[in-house]
Amino acid sequence: MGVAGSVGGAGSVGVAGLDVPAGEPAGRGQRRAPRVGSVEVLAGVLILLVVVREPLARALSAPRLQTWTTVFVSVLVQAVPFLVFGVLLSAVIAVFVPRSFWARALPRHPALAVPVASAAGVVLPGCECGSVPIAGSLIRRGVTPAAALAFLLAAQRSTRSCSWPPRSPSPAGPRWSSRGPPPAWSSPS
Repeated sequence: MGVAGSVGGAGSVGVAGLDVPAGEPAGRGQRRAPRVGSVEVLAGVLILLVVVREPLARALSAPRLQTWTTVFVSVLVQAVPFLVFGVLLSAVIAVFVPRSFWARALPRHPALAVPVASAAGVVLPGCECGSVPIAGSLIRRGVTPAAALAFLLAAQRSTRSCSWPPRSPSPAGPRWSSRGPPPAWSSPS
């Protein structure tokens, strides 16, 4: 047996009096190197924002940046509820809908599954923000990528609930939100 923290025989590491071959997973009673996870990263970013709050506030006080910040926050506030809805619905699909359901509900041939998936995307109450996680969940559940993409595109073009920018570059014409035409500041000069 090796001494704690020392290197034992060839290709083994001594930890707490136990020789463990290099590359082997750590067993009970052995420490692993600390990992940095998402909570730690979030805490670090928040601490950094608190530290650089004043210089950041001065940098963002320019009128153009204030306009950009306003637009960014308004888009974020518009999109987050639909994104949360999509994530929750995709979780419900993953947990409660068996894989065999998709084999029965969609035709086996991708060319026939695309119109069915498109129809499902049209009736989705949300927007593209919510349809992206749902399409990912469908692919993980065995739906062909062509059908999932058709679902995604149909959901995007069929709803007006979360439409930004208010004008679409598509030949289908402008997509205005349910609140009417776009504000004057968003029109091109």
